[in-house]
Amino acid sequence: MDASCQLGLIKQRIAAGGGLRLTVVFDNAGRSAADLSAELTERERAEGRLKTAAAAYRSWLLGRLAAKDALAALWQMTPGETEVL
Repeated sequence: MDASCQLGLIKQRIAAGGGLRLTVVFDNAGRSAADLSAELTERERAEGRLKTAAAAYRSWLLGRLAAKDALAALWQMTPGETEVL
């Protein structure tokens, strides 16, 4: 597990069969959604603001961070350099 994530989240990358990779993000309830959204682009933040329920937003946010991490690993970039719309 990668516990050194700057967002205070624990990320685990799992190699699956057929060349697939899975990134799992475990929530750190001690981090605010505002802190967690620091890795998002402005367009991603705008999409997130459409979520009206706090739980729905947090779930969406964690999924978005996992997707960004997986793409960043695939493209050998940082999650901050990727955008998922």
